[in-house]
Amino acid sequence: MKHVLIMEDNMSLAFEWRDVFELNGHKVTLSHNGEDAIAHLDDTKFDLVVTDMFVPNQKGGLHILGKLMIMKTKAPPVIAVTGTKRYTESDDEKNFFLRQAEQFGTSETLEKPFAAGELVLIAEKIWNSL
Repeated sequence: MKHVLIMEDNMSLAFEWRDVFELNGHKVTLSHNGEDAIAHLDDTKFDLVVTDMFVPNQKGGLHILGKLMIMKTKAPPVIAVTGTKRYTESDDEKNFFLRQAEQFGTSETLEKPFAAGELVLIAEKIWNSL
């Protein structure tokens, strides 16, 4: 059993992702903003962080990625997700914000919408490669 931190402000998505991880035998901690997610990272060891890049209080995925970069203990792998696109992007170009997340060292990135099961498959792939 792995422990996953999910930071997603869309409640229905957060619950859907939580449910699919729990159905696969994993423990999940939900956070709906970056400040709470960072507090969880200070207090708890996680095996994976799934983070939305943008949330209402402006402390989204990049803040969490920054926190993970300075953690004293080994930081967990990260899957960064977003549905936000930069208006100058072409359709065949990878999402600008997910490219930024990759530069911070995320393990994987996903552009919304995607199937919740895909998230678990990517998590399993990451864990199997460690």
